[in-house]
Amino acid sequence: MSNRPSWDLGESAERCGVSRSTVRRYREQGKFPNAFKDSSGAWKIPLEDLLAVGWKPNAPAQSEPVSVPPEPVPERHNERVAELERALELERVKRESAERLNAQIQANLDDLRQAMKMIEAKPVSVPVSVPEPVKSLPTEPAPERLPEQPLEATEQPRKRRWWHR
Repeated sequence: MSNRPSWDLGESAERCGVSRSTVRRYREQGKFPNAFKDSSGAWKIPLEDLLAVGWKPNAPAQSEPVSVPPEPVPERHNERVAELERALELERVKRESAERLNAQIQANLDDLRQAMKMIEAKPVSVPVSVPEPVKSLPTEPAPERLPEQPLEATEQPRKRRWWHR
């Protein structure tokens, strides 16, 4: 041990202008390699360890920085800020739109992947039943007309049906 002085945590903090908890944290982090416990069990920090971390004993305490009132902002800066805010809002809208489009594309891709899996899957053999032919009833032949004969006004042409009777 050197002949240089060493102080407990509270005295080291007071002399260096830092808080006691800062000194304790530094000791716990191992930044004071020569720190030791005295006979009463209190931690002692040697002067050389305090100097090694950049603290100067008996230095005035660090005070809060003095805040200087801001200078008035010129009108052109306000206009520029407003312009940038509008541009930022436009970019946000574009981003949200792109995210929605991306979500739709992802959903479409998922659907297409599922369809591809279904197409590429081995076909399952399903017995196919062949339907019996439908028995049709004989139909009456339509009366034949000569093309020269015009239809009478009361006579309607027969409607063709897609099924047979």
